[in-house]
Amino acid sequence: MPGIGPATADKILQARKSYGKFKSVNDLEAIRGIGPKKLDKMKKYLTVGAPAPPPKKPTAQAKATAKAPPAKNPAAKPTPTLKTNPATVSEDQEP
Repeated sequence: MPGIGPATADKILQARKSYGKFKSVNDLEAIRGIGPKKLDKMKKYLTVGAPAPPPKKPTAQAKATAKAPPAKNPAAKPTPTLKTNPATVSEDQEP
Protein backbone atom coordinates (compact mmCIF):
# COMPACT_ATOMS: atom_id res chain seq x y z
CA MET A 1 0.00 0.00 0.00
CA PRO A 2 1.45 3.41 -0.87
CA GLY A 3 2.88 5.29 2.08
CA ILE A 4 2.73 2.42 4.55
CA GLY A 5 6.03 0.99 5.69
CA PRO A 6 6.75 -1.53 8.41
CA ALA A 7 6.64 1.03 11.23
CA THR A 8 3.24 2.47 10.21
CA ALA A 9 1.86 -1.03 9.58
CA ASP A 10 2.89 -1.96 13.12
CA LYS A 11 1.13 1.14 14.48
CA ILE A 12 -2.06 0.14 12.61
CA LEU A 13 -1.93 -3.38 14.06
CA GLN A 14 -1.30 -2.06 17.57
CA ALA A 15 -4.23 0.36 17.30
CA ARG A 16 -6.51 -2.43 16.13
CA LYS A 17 -5.42 -4.68 19.00
CA SER A 18 -5.92 -1.88 21.56
CA TYR A 19 -9.20 -0.37 20.31
CA GLY A 20 -10.78 -3.15 18.26
CA LYS A 21 -11.87 -3.09 14.65
CA PHE A 22 -11.95 0.16 12.75
CA LYS A 23 -15.45 1.45 12.15
CA SER A 24 -14.42 3.73 9.29
CA VAL A 25 -11.43 4.13 7.00
CA ASN A 26 -11.14 7.65 8.41
CA ASP A 27 -10.31 6.13 11.82
CA LEU A 28 -6.78 5.60 10.49
CA GLU A 29 -6.14 9.35 10.82
CA ALA A 30 -5.85 8.79 14.57
CA ILE A 31 -2.61 6.87 13.93
CA ARG A 32 0.48 9.01 14.10
CA GLY A 33 2.00 9.32 10.65
CA ILE A 34 -1.29 9.04 8.76
CA GLY A 35 -2.80 12.38 7.89
CA PRO A 36 -5.53 13.44 5.45
CA LYS A 37 -3.23 13.53 2.41
CA LYS A 38 -1.76 10.09 3.02
CA LEU A 39 -5.19 8.66 3.79
CA ASP A 40 -6.59 10.05 0.52
CA LYS A 41 -3.85 8.21 -1.41
CA MET A 42 -4.64 4.96 0.39
CA LYS A 43 -8.46 5.03 0.39
CA LYS A 44 -8.89 3.19 -2.89
CA TYR A 45 -7.07 0.21 -1.35
CA LEU A 46 -8.98 0.16 1.94
CA THR A 47 -12.31 -1.20 3.16
CA VAL A 48 -13.83 -1.60 6.59
CA GLY A 49 -15.97 -4.59 7.44
CA ALA A 50 -15.91 -8.32 6.95
CA PRO A 51 -13.11 -9.55 4.74
CA ALA A 52 -14.12 -10.35 1.19
CA PRO A 53 -14.33 -14.06 0.37
CA PRO A 54 -11.54 -15.37 -1.82
CA PRO A 55 -12.42 -15.55 -5.52
CA LYS A 56 -13.74 -18.90 -6.69
CA LYS A 57 -11.61 -20.89 -9.09
CA PRO A 58 -13.39 -21.71 -12.34
CA THR A 59 -14.36 -25.35 -12.73
CA ALA A 60 -13.29 -27.44 -15.71
CA GLN A 61 -16.84 -27.21 -17.07
CA ALA A 62 -16.89 -23.42 -16.77
CA LYS A 63 -13.58 -23.23 -18.62
CA ALA A 64 -14.91 -25.48 -21.39
CA THR A 65 -18.10 -23.46 -21.88
CA ALA A 66 -16.43 -20.06 -21.78
CA LYS A 67 -16.40 -18.46 -25.21
CA ALA A 68 -13.77 -16.13 -26.48
CA PRO A 69 -15.02 -12.87 -27.99
CA PRO A 70 -15.19 -12.91 -31.78
CA ALA A 71 -12.09 -11.66 -33.53
CA LYS A 72 -12.45 -8.30 -35.19
CA ASN A 73 -11.47 -8.02 -38.82
CA PRO A 74 -10.32 -4.44 -39.43
CA ALA A 75 -10.77 -4.92 -43.19
CA ALA A 76 -14.40 -6.01 -42.87
CA LYS A 77 -16.96 -3.38 -43.73
CA PRO A 78 -20.48 -3.35 -42.34
CA THR A 79 -23.14 -4.74 -44.64
CA PRO A 80 -25.27 -1.90 -46.03
CA THR A 81 -28.97 -2.03 -45.22
CA LEU A 82 -31.67 -1.10 -47.68
CA LYS A 83 -33.85 1.72 -46.47
CA THR A 84 -37.03 2.52 -48.33
CA ASN A 85 -39.35 5.44 -48.06
CA PRO A 86 -42.88 4.05 -47.58
CA ALA A 87 -44.29 6.96 -49.58
CA THR A 88 -42.39 5.86 -52.71
CA VAL A 89 -43.22 2.14 -52.54
CA SER A 90 -46.27 1.05 -54.53
CA GLU A 91 -48.67 -1.50 -53.16
CA ASP A 92 -47.38 -4.27 -55.43
CA GLN A 93 -43.76 -3.81 -54.25
CA GLU A 94 -42.36 -5.16 -51.05
CA PRO A 95 -40.54 -2.66 -48.85
